[in-house]
Amino acid sequence: MPRRAWSAWNGRLPITEFLAARIDLGTDPFLRELPAQLVVQTSRQAYTHWIIKADSTDFAEVEAIMQRGLTVLFTGLSAVTSPVAHPT
Repeated sequence: MPRRAWSAWNGRLPITEFLAARIDLGTDPFLRELPAQLVVQTSRQAYTHWIIKADSTDFAEVEAIMQRGLTVLFTGLSAVTSPVAHPT
């Protein structure tokens, strides 16, 4: 994916609906899209950190960095949202 493609999204990110199926994102368009944008930004930061850290060639380190970032993100998100009730 070219660098400029990150900014080419002019609609909903697919991750928004994925998250909305699991947590209540509400109806405010900004607040529904914000968590998806934070996931994208977390991914960018993980790759950037890994690239700058020139001593690592192990891709598993990117996954570990991203996992740490997503843990921070979802911990905060779960503090302000509630799970979506799924019928049993």
